[in-house]
Amino acid sequence: MKEDISIQYSFDKVGSKEYKARKLDGPTTEETGTNSVGDPIVTLFSESSMGSFIHELRHGGQVARKNLILGSNGNYSVEHEISAYRAQFAWNGVIRYAQYIIMIILIIF
Repeated sequence: MKEDISIQYSFDKVGSKEYKARKLDGPTTEETGTNSVGDPIVTLFSESSMGSFIHELRHGGQVARKNLILGSNGNYSVEHEISAYRAQFAWNGVIRYAQYIIMIILIIF
Protein backbone atom coordinates (compact mmCIF):
# COMPACT_ATOMS: atom_id res chain seq x y z
CA MET A 1 0.00 0.00 0.00
CA LYS A 2 1.13 3.49 -0.72
CA GLU A 3 1.03 6.22 1.88
CA ASP A 4 -1.25 9.23 1.49
CA ILE A 5 1.15 12.18 1.34
CA SER A 6 -1.68 14.72 1.24
CA ILE A 7 -2.30 14.28 4.97
CA GLN A 8 -0.48 16.58 7.37
CA TYR A 9 0.36 15.00 10.72
CA SER A 10 0.59 16.81 14.03
CA PHE A 11 1.60 15.54 17.46
CA ASP A 12 0.17 16.79 20.74
CA LYS A 13 -0.17 15.64 24.32
CA VAL A 14 -3.20 14.42 26.22
CA GLY A 15 -4.24 17.40 28.31
CA SER A 16 -3.10 20.05 25.84
CA LYS A 17 -5.21 23.12 25.10
CA GLU A 18 -6.56 21.63 21.85
CA TYR A 19 -7.19 18.27 23.52
CA LYS A 20 -9.24 19.91 26.25
CA ALA A 21 -11.12 22.10 23.76
CA ARG A 22 -12.16 18.98 21.85
CA LYS A 23 -13.29 17.29 25.09
CA LEU A 24 -11.37 14.12 24.26
CA ASP A 25 -10.94 11.17 26.57
CA GLY A 26 -7.65 9.29 26.64
CA PRO A 27 -4.97 9.09 23.96
CA THR A 28 -6.45 9.33 20.49
CA THR A 29 -5.73 9.98 16.82
CA GLU A 30 -8.21 12.11 14.94
CA GLU A 31 -8.68 14.54 12.10
CA THR A 32 -8.46 18.03 13.57
CA GLY A 33 -8.93 20.29 10.57
CA THR A 34 -7.43 21.21 7.21
CA ASN A 35 -4.24 23.02 6.26
CA SER A 36 -3.89 26.04 3.96
CA VAL A 37 -4.19 23.93 0.79
CA GLY A 38 -7.22 22.01 2.04
CA ASP A 39 -5.48 18.78 3.01
CA PRO A 40 -6.60 17.10 6.24
CA ILE A 41 -4.60 17.49 9.44
CA VAL A 42 -4.47 14.38 11.62
CA THR A 43 -3.34 14.93 15.19
CA LEU A 44 -1.97 12.16 17.35
CA PHE A 45 -2.69 12.93 21.02
CA SER A 46 -0.52 10.75 23.25
CA GLU A 47 0.39 10.51 26.90
CA SER A 48 3.94 11.31 27.96
CA SER A 49 5.11 7.68 27.72
CA MET A 50 6.89 6.29 24.68
CA GLY A 51 4.46 3.35 24.64
CA SER A 52 1.49 5.68 24.25
CA PHE A 53 3.30 7.62 21.52
CA ILE A 54 4.10 4.40 19.61
CA HIS A 55 0.48 3.25 19.97
CA GLU A 56 -0.87 6.47 18.44
CA LEU A 57 1.91 6.49 15.84
CA ARG A 58 0.67 3.08 14.68
CA HIS A 59 -2.78 4.62 14.14
CA GLY A 60 -1.13 7.42 12.17
CA GLY A 61 0.50 4.82 9.93
CA GLN A 62 -2.84 3.09 9.47
CA VAL A 63 -4.32 6.41 8.33
CA ALA A 64 -1.39 7.06 5.97
CA ARG A 65 -1.84 3.64 4.35
CA LYS A 66 -5.62 4.22 4.14
CA ASN A 67 -6.16 1.20 6.33
CA LEU A 68 -7.88 3.36 8.95
CA ILE A 69 -10.41 5.98 7.90
CA LEU A 70 -11.25 8.53 10.57
CA GLY A 71 -14.53 10.34 11.16
CA SER A 72 -18.19 9.47 11.29
CA ASN A 73 -17.93 7.41 8.08
CA GLY A 74 -14.76 5.71 9.26
CA ASN A 75 -13.87 2.05 9.48
CA TYR A 76 -12.34 1.96 12.98
CA SER A 77 -12.41 -1.55 14.44
CA VAL A 78 -10.87 -3.77 17.07
CA GLU A 79 -8.21 -4.88 14.55
CA HIS A 80 -6.80 -1.34 14.53
CA GLU A 81 -6.50 -1.38 18.31
CA ILE A 82 -4.94 -4.85 18.38
CA SER A 83 -2.26 -3.68 15.97
CA ALA A 84 -1.59 -0.53 18.01
CA TYR A 85 -1.47 -2.42 21.32
CA ARG A 86 0.96 -4.93 19.80
CA ALA A 87 3.26 -2.05 18.82
CA GLN A 88 2.94 -0.58 22.31
CA PHE A 89 3.60 -3.98 23.91
CA ALA A 90 6.72 -4.43 21.76
CA TRP A 91 8.13 -1.30 23.40
CA ASN A 92 6.81 -1.63 26.96
CA GLY A 93 6.79 -5.38 27.39
CA VAL A 94 3.53 -4.97 29.31
CA ILE A 95 0.07 -3.55 28.81
CA ARG A 96 -1.50 -1.81 31.81
CA TYR A 97 -4.82 -3.35 32.80
CA ALA A 98 -8.00 -1.49 31.96
CA GLN A 99 -11.42 -3.14 31.93
CA TYR A 100 -12.33 -1.93 28.45
CA ILE A 101 -9.21 -3.46 26.88
CA ILE A 102 -9.23 -6.84 28.59
CA MET A 103 -10.80 -8.47 25.53
CA ILE A 104 -8.11 -6.98 23.29
CA ILE A 105 -5.43 -8.46 25.51
CA LEU A 106 -7.11 -11.86 25.36
CA ILE A 107 -7.33 -11.66 21.57
CA ILE A 108 -3.66 -10.68 21.21
CA PHE A 109 -2.44 -13.62 23.25
